[in-house]
This record gives sequence, C-alpha cells and structure tokens, in this order.
Amino acid sequence: MAAKGDQSTGSDFPELDPQPDRAVGLEGDGHEVDHRSRVGRVDNLESALRAINEELDLLSQVRAGTFRDLQREVIRYRAVLRGALHALAEAVDAKDTYTHGHSRRVSAYAGHLGRVIGLSSDELDTLTFGALLHDVGKIGMPESILRKPARLTSDEYEIVKRHPVLGAEILRSIPDLGSVETTVRHHHERLDGAGYPDRLAGENISICARVVAVVDTFDAITTTRSYRRARSPKQALEIMGDASGAQLDGELVEHFARLWYAGDLEHIIGDLWEPAAAGCEDEGEEDEVSAAGGAVGCDHGVIT
Repeated sequence: MAAKGDQSTGSDFPELDPQPDRAVGLEGDGHEVDHRSRVGRVDNLESALRAINEELDLLSQVRAGTFRDLQREVIRYRAVLRGALHALAEAVDAKDTYTHGHSRRVSAYAGHLGRVIGLSSDELDTLTFGALLHDVGKIGMPESILRKPARLTSDEYEIVKRHPVLGAEILRSIPDLGSVETTVRHHHERLDGAGYPDRLAGENISICARVVAVVDTFDAITTTRSYRRARSPKQALEIMGDASGAQLDGELVEHFARLWYAGDLEHIIGDLWEPAAAGCEDEGEEDEVSAAGGAVGCDHGVIT
C-alpha cells in the first residue's frame, strides 16, 4: 500500500533526485544551496580578478610610456625655456655695448660659487637662471641712462633702481620661475638693510640673491663701463673685501676670492681684462688708482 504523499511511484522509498551529480545542502536558514553554482561563481570571480590584473598591467605599461613621454616633454620644455631666457638676457646686454656678455659671465661665476658652497641641483638652477636674468628689468630702461658716460643724477639713479622690481614682474608671467623671480628682485639688497627695493637684511636675503650680488659686483668692477674704466680682478676682490659684512656677504666673497686665485674663473673673464684695454698701461697706474682710495661706482652703488 503506497504511503500518502508518495503516490507518483507507489513505492515505500522517497523519490531520488534525477540529477545525481547535483550536490544539495542546507544553509543556516534551511534553504537549499547548489554547490555547483557556487563553484561557478568562484570561477567567475577568479576570471574577473585575472582580467583586472591584466588591465592593471596594461595601465602600468601605459603609465610608464606616458611618464617617459612626459619626461621628454619636460626636457624639451626646459631646453626651449633656457634658450628663450638666454635670448632675453642677450637682448638686455645688447642695449649697452659696454655690458655685452655681462649676464652670461655673471651666470657662469654664480654657478661656480654655488657649487663650492654646496647648493642643491634645484638651487643651482635657480641661481644660474637668476644670475642670467638679474638685469632683465633694464630692458625697459632708456638707453640714454644706461649708456650715459657720466655719473647719474639722483633722479636717473632712482629710475635704474627700479630694474629689480621690473625684472621680477616680467618673470612673474613665466611659469616655474617663482624662485628665480625672488633672486632677481633681491640681488641689490645689502646685508646691512640699506639696499633696494625691499631693504632686506642678513639672511632674510636669499642665498641665491646674495651670491648674485657678489658675482655681479665683481663683473661690474672688472669691465669697462661708459662711466669708468675697468679695475683689475685683484683690485676688485680687495674692494669687495672692504665691502664685506655691510654690503656683501663676507663668507661668499672669501669663497669667490679663493676660486679666483685658484685659477678656476679665469676662463670666464677670458681676455676681457687687459690692462691696456682697461686704460691702465702698466701696474704703476693701477697702483695709483688703488692709492686714490679704491672707491668705484657700479650697479651696486659706490663701493668704498
């Protein structure tokens, strides 16, 4: 006699699952779970993870390629920028035949001094660019003032004193030159606070601006200008030594003097300094100039 609820087979045994390879279990809530489908979901997850890893590998390769492309673009950008800045500096120097090559020499001197005092690579870039462009603000100055063969009047000197601010404003419009802008603005500051335009003193003046002040002074003294003859490098270093502490950074002046006397800077000045060309026919006339007190006018004012 068939049991109630099992009328389809007429058997005393329960009906078997017609799919013997199907594993059936119970979850915690009593619901049946198809383990084969669970295994399928795991396979699908592994496939998805593999696909993600492949995408990440591809992305990594793309990023590496993009980074290399970016590096090349940065190098090219810096080369173009450097060329443009050199052209700008040459344009400034060209306004006055007496200062031809001045910006290039100041930048070269600055690079040597910066390496000796241990500046980082980024600081050296700031320094050499700042030195190269320190006079860029003079591009808007009247040539009648820049080439004047006599001492400037007080009004004319006030006009010249604007060039650090004008130079900083010009550089402000060029990306990535913020620190260079600061160097240009402050290269006429003095350690005693009597400089311009912001009357900064001591270490409130950036190291790059202090370096430029030293090397700019040296080049100004050792080259003939429309208003005076050149002095010898030895005279220039003596005058700068006397100006140390108040006007120039004495430690930097000492480092620079050691570089000069070691012969590391002579290739920069080249044959620019020649006693005859500078108006000194012999050492006797040089001595006479020194005996006169050593005061010399340059872009940094009268150094005594």
